[in-house]
Amino acid sequence: MENSAPTLLTSNKTLSLSQLRESRFFVDKTQDLYNLCHQRRFFLLTRPNGFGKTTVIKTLKELFLHGTKAYDGQKSFFKGLAIEGLFKDDKCCKVLHLAMPNSDIRSYVIDKLDEFSKSNHLEIRKTQSLADKFSYTLEQVADSSLVLLVDDYDQAFLNNLEAQEQYQETLKVLNNLLKIVKVYSQKFRFVLFTGITSFKDEALLTYGSVIKDISYDKKYSSLLGFTQDDFEKLELKDLNTKDLDSYSFDKDGATFSFSPSELLHKAKGKAFDGKLSTLPAFYLKKMKNCKSQLLDDVIMVPIEKFNTNTSLLNIDIRKVLFDFGILTFSRAADDDYYYLKYVSLDKKQQVIEFLNTN
Repeated sequence: MENSAPTLLTSNKTLSLSQLRESRFFVDKTQDLYNLCHQRRFFLLTRPNGFGKTTVIKTLKELFLHGTKAYDGQKSFFKGLAIEGLFKDDKCCKVLHLAMPNSDIRSYVIDKLDEFSKSNHLEIRKTQSLADKFSYTLEQVADSSLVLLVDDYDQAFLNNLEAQEQYQETLKVLNNLLKIVKVYSQKFRFVLFTGITSFKDEALLTYGSVIKDISYDKKYSSLLGFTQDDFEKLELKDLNTKDLDSYSFDKDGATFSFSPSELLHKAKGKAFDGKLSTLPAFYLKKMKNCKSQLLDDVIMVPIEKFNTNTSLLNIDIRKVLFDFGILTFSRAADDDYYYLKYVSLDKKQQVIEFLNTN
């Protein structure tokens, strides 16, 4: 039977972690992963598409389910990697993995809770109330025994920006999920949410406050993407980092990284689609009304505006372009402003051409 190894999506092929390790695109990031997951805490980590968020989620799932030792007659996926000698959890955890869909996340989460209960021999409560079902499930697991991994938590939000009823329903469901996580926090060994955007909506902050946003923390800035050092380890003689978009996710603008998706496409001689194509139509329309804010080489954003807790419907367009990988930190912030720049001249040109179209 084939194993559910962590995967990396590239050029329409899904590679297992073991296949990836044998490829020329593998860099051992498990020391960074350990720095995160050895803590018994709850985190949010955001990045643009193409930075490997799903790969990290699936790798963590493999780690918490099976540890770093051989199991079921198979060699561990982590054999010989940095984390092998670091990760000391004696017992494997139960893992609830939610890869959020574009819509109707209530039905999806309820179905996943039933699957989780069945696979872990727990009693299933027959109810369509998400709060009741999740609470009942958690009451049956031991303290510090459950890992919750939520991938693309904001996908349904971003897919329904112009559909208010669906947007508000998504907000309600996620708020209920976060409420239960907070109330039953002792049940969790580790929690990680990933997405493109931060918890900005005020409706999420009451319960979402238990989750620490580490997206711009320098300690974790190299966890996703390839740094210059990583790139040099790959020894890709046919590719130069000058050909790649350059991103910084620490507020000092000191650490830069490159998108694995872009690197893989270009290393294979394939075109890499521009980030504007990933922006929801709602934000593209909003860009047209903010042209004057987007033309400078260095774009100053008041820190208060960048960090404002507000609906994704009202978020500053410069923060949107940052979240989607079009803008990035340029240099260290001062007391009042973050300084952003385009990740490449090509991306700036794409934006200007779009803004100048009717």
